[in-house]
Formats: sequence, C-alpha cells, structure tokens
Amino acid sequence: MIVATASGRIEGVDLDGTAAWLGVPYATARRWQAPEPIARWTGARAATAFAPGPPQPQTAVPGGATLPGLDADATDEDCLFLNVWSPPGAASAPVLVWLPGGAFVGGSASLPIYDGSRMAARRGVVVVTVTYRVGALGFAAIPGRPPNRGLLDQVAALRWVRDNIDAFGGDPANVTVFGESAGGGSIVHQLAMPSARHLFRRAIVQSGATDKTLTPDVAGAVAQRFLATLTDDAEKASVDQILAAQGETLFSMFAEVGAMPFHPFVDGEVVASRPIEALRAGATADIALLIGTTRDEMRMFLDPSASDLDRDRLTRRAARYLTALGAPDADDAAAPLVELYDGDPHVPTPSDVWSAIQTDGEMRRPADAVADAHTGPTFGYRFDAPLAGALARHGACHGCDLPYPFGTIDRSGWREVVGPGASAVSDAMQSAWAAFARDGDPSCDELGSWPEFGGDRRATMLLATEPALVDDPDGERRRRWAAIAPMR
Repeated sequence: MIVATASGRIEGVDLDGTAAWLGVPYATARRWQAPEPIARWTGARAATAFAPGPPQPQTAVPGGATLPGLDADATDEDCLFLNVWSPPGAASAPVLVWLPGGAFVGGSASLPIYDGSRMAARRGVVVVTVTYRVGALGFAAIPGRPPNRGLLDQVAALRWVRDNIDAFGGDPANVTVFGESAGGGSIVHQLAMPSARHLFRRAIVQSGATDKTLTPDVAGAVAQRFLATLTDDAEKASVDQILAAQGETLFSMFAEVGAMPFHPFVDGEVVASRPIEALRAGATADIALLIGTTRDEMRMFLDPSASDLDRDRLTRRAARYLTALGAPDADDAAAPLVELYDGDPHVPTPSDVWSAIQTDGEMRRPADAVADAHTGPTFGYRFDAPLAGALARHGACHGCDLPYPFGTIDRSGWREVVGPGASAVSDAMQSAWAAFARDGDPSCDELGSWPEFGGDRRATMLLATEPALVDDPDGERRRRWAAIAPMR
C-alpha cells in the first residue's frame, strides 16, 4: 500500500478494506510564516498513525465539554498534516476534503469522528481531512508577517490534493471542500481568496456562514493586545506562553470583538474582500454550493441567566441584541419579532425563544445571505435531528451533525447522545454529500429529488428521521429578519 507523491513515497494501512494514509505532511511552516512545500524524502515514509493537532487550549472548542469527542489528545506546533482514505479500486473518484471546525482556536483532523473510512468505502469517494493552524498562530495579524496563515495552510493542502490525489484514486478536477463551524467559515472565506481559485469545484458549508470577518483595524487591535500580553518575544515564546496570551486576549477583547477575535480578516491580499462581496460580484459562479444550519444552533450556548426569562425581559433582551446588530428601530421591532416565535413547538419557553432568536440572527441570517449572494448552483438544507439522552435539552444544536456525514455516530460516546433513527439520517446525509461531490446535485435515493435553492421557492431539505423538502421554512421570520437587520 505504497503510493508515490511529489515529496516521496508513503506507506499506508488497510482499515477494514479501505486504504488509509494517516499523518501525511502537506507543507511545513516556521512560526508566523506562510506554509512552504515539504522537502523530498527518500525511501517510503510510514503514514499509518494520526499526527498531532494544532496547539490549542485543553478544551478549545466551545461546547467541547458537552459534545463528545471534540478535544484533541495530542498537539504540536508542527501540525500541517492530512489524512487520506480511498475505497478499493478507486480511479478518478470524487474527492471530499474536510476542514474541521473549532471557533478558529481549536480542532483537529485526527479526531475519531472524522474517520473517513466508512464514507470512502460506502460511497466510492476519496476522503481527505486537513489540520491547519488556529488561534494566534494561525490568525493573529502579526505586523510584518503573512496574514491569515490558517487559510494559507488550507490552500497549501488543497494544492497538495491537486498535485497528488490521483495517486490515491481521486480525481484532482473533481474536488469538493466541506466543513462545519469554523471549517465551514473557512470555506466561505476560501470563496473570496484569489489563491484558492480553481482548487475545488464544489463546497459544502455546515453551520459556517457568519458575518464575523474582521476588518484590518480590528484584526490589528487584537494582535496588538495579544503581543502586549505575551511575556516573551513572539519568536521565542513557548507554545504555553502563546496559548496563555491568546486566552487573555480572548477574554479582554470579548466586549469589543466578540467570541472569535482570532478569525479570518480582510487583508487585501490573502482575503481580498469580505466573502459576501466576492459572492455578489460573481467570483464563484462556477462553484456549486450546498449550505445549511442546524435547527437549534445557539441552544448549546444559552447563557444561564436566560433560564428565568419572562416575556418582558425577553423583549428587552431582543431589543438590545437587535441594536448590537445595527437595526435602526430595535426598540420598536423587538416585540413584533418575538411574537413570530409564538406557537413554535421547538421553542416553548422564553429562554428557548431567546436561543431561537440568536440562532436566526447569528447563523440562519448569514447563511441565507450567502445563499442569496452566490451566483452559482446553490442547495439549502436544515439539520433537524436532535440530540438525545443527557444532551436532549440542546435539541438540534450547533455541532450535533458532526459525525453524520462520516457515519461515525457510534464513536467517541456519540451513540449515547443521538436519537432513534440516527443511522438512517447518517446514511441519507452521507449519500447526499457524496452525490453532490460526484456531480453537483445532492439528490439521492434516501432523500429523493433535491432542487436548487434559488428563486422564490427557496427549497430547503430538512434532514431528520423523516426528511422533508420544504419551501422557505419559517419564511415569515426570515423576511422579518431581512427587513430589520439586512446583511450588508
């Protein structure tokens, strides 16, 4: 199971009939620098074990202490590795490249729930998972250093796929990138990056469309605070010192920047413009897009003080939130907006309504804006399969869909927190993702015909135990949000 790459030969391993190459280096990078090609090696390099993830706090992923299996066991500053799974006899197979999430401060391609062997074997696709730099090391706007280094790492990995994937049975001209949360957000930014042009044909964005792209000034202020907090020179500081300064910066900049101060930013070179502007300009008209959210995205992040909200306090909180989003008539708009959530069986209490308002404002509103701005083929979905057991209170929250496309709902403790029928949902999602990767259409036997999202219909596939194709779900809420706080 030895294949030849541009950097040398690598020896993989057979995993239940699927060929796998684990911990393959795709680039190297000095601290604060852009990735560089790997030097050639001699002989056959072993690629039989996962490599470490990027440096990150012990619990880097928001909600990681709740959702199982999201914390990286091993980390190292030398982390630019990827993993490849190939089905038996693969030749010119579609390629799916996964970018993991983690709020741009955590995550790793080596987590067991991202094992691509089942997806590769069952769907006849080649699966690649990519680790990239996160946090300050990947995204701090250090003066005089290349910006958005984590995104540059992803471009380097996609170039590796372009140059090498045919040796693994994949088609370099048929590459689909997919990712969740910060992984999906990375893909949205890749759509605005000139250097990523022509490296993939299709994109799947799972809960990743936000309007959090930083301006150069804000990114510079975050980096300045980070450097001022470091207790040693940025070149010589230990990884622990960098993570400590990163954590202090996250805390101190929260009020000014929000929960993700280490985030992709417009730099005029790597990220030439805000993604929404690039999409509206037609930069990605040749790329097919599949995009969606979970039904209850923000319920996992519900602050404890929301548990005793009554209607009046909920309305006042909604008004403050709308003001923060830039709504000009927030006080007058809040009460009518809250009323639109009355009668929804998924949000029976004021605290549930508050999480739904945040879900629409933070996740669904930006996802709709991206879908509307994209001029190429676009498909929409909503993931409605809720968590169960000890996590049932979170519903279909952010991240609850993670193991489904990989078919790993039985890994890392997930079997205890997915509901009945999860296997069928996983099969359907996996089949749709593979079909989309194959020819740009997610229609499949499990879900039936899946028309494009565009036009007045806004066809949306609800992924659940009983899947359904719905036109413009919660359309009245969507229209009200578009009027109150439109995406600019």
